[in-house]
Order: sequence, then structure tokens, then C-alpha cells
Amino acid sequence: LGVAGAAAATTAATAAGCLFMLRALQKRAFIDGWGFWRDYAPPTPARLRAAPRELGPLLAYAGPLSAIVLARLAGFTMMQSTAAKYGTRALAAYQCLINGFVLFAFFAEPLSQTGQTLVPPLVDDGGGPALRGTLKNLATLAAVIGPVVAAACTAFLVLGAPAFVNDAATIALVRRVAFPAVFATTLQL
Repeated sequence: LGVAGAAAATTAATAAGCLFMLRALQKRAFIDGWGFWRDYAPPTPARLRAAPRELGPLLAYAGPLSAIVLARLAGFTMMQSTAAKYGTRALAAYQCLINGFVLFAFFAEPLSQTGQTLVPPLVDDGGGPALRGTLKNLATLAAVIGPVVAAACTAFLVLGAPAFVNDAATIALVRRVAFPAVFATTLQL
């Protein structure tokens, strides 16, 4: 089935994973049965509870984040399209690389969440030594975690590619572009 089969298998696996998560939530009584869909149905004007003026602060926060997510999605889509133009091997190598990038880029998320939680109240209080200390601690953590994540990403791409693909030419492509991928992953921190 080739690339189309891989896409179909990925879609099926994602849908199955979603159903298993919903089942687990149901077993733990976080949702009652399958009727919870009613609560999350798209809003109609009668069901829209928030006034437009109340949505302003949410949109002020979510708007820039949505723009960032859409820009990244567009970038990844264009990269995948470009890789596909070079053939199946290049596309397979791209898929290995992007999977490694996404996996190791998530190591920056705890630092990001910590910074987003701790820094704004300190800025609102006027900054000072507490803000400088927090920023110094975050920078130190990033400087320590960065090389570790870079080494793990390098090992994953150089040594782990054969676990995902058995074509020697594709593995060689992954290894050839491992350094730029590791550099990009480290920049995510």
C-alpha cells in the first residue's frame, strides 16, 4: 500500500487511541457514557453563554497562540510537501526526522510552562531580584538540559533510525541531516 497505506494506518491508530482514551475517561467517571458529546457540541446562538465582550481577553491570549500554531503547521506541511517531491525515501527520512524533532522538542515544554507561570507575576510586581533570579534559574536549566536533549536526539537519529525504517538509503539520509535537526531541536529549548 505504500505511503497511502501508512497514512491510513496512522489515521486508524489515531482514531483508535482517541477511543481508548475516551473509554478510560468513562471508566474513571470523568465522563458519563457517550452522551457527553451533547456538552461539547458546537455552540448555537441560544447555547452561547459568553457575551462577545467576555471573549475579548480570551481571544487576546488565544489569538497569538493560534497564529503560532498555524504558522508551525503551515511550515511542517510545506516541508513535508517538499520532501514528497523528492520521492518516497526522502519522505520517509523526513518522517523519521520530524518524529525525532517533535519528541525531543517536547522537553522544552516544562521550562516553557514554568516560565509562563512564574515570570508574569514577578513582572507585575515590578521585577527586581526575584525576577532576575527566576530568569537565571530558567536559563541555567535550559543550558544544562539543552546539551542532554541534543545528545539524546543525536543518538535517536543516528542510531535509532533503523528501528523505524530498514532501507539503507533512507537511514543514510536521516543520518546526513541529523545535525541540522539536532540544532533545531536544541533551539526549541
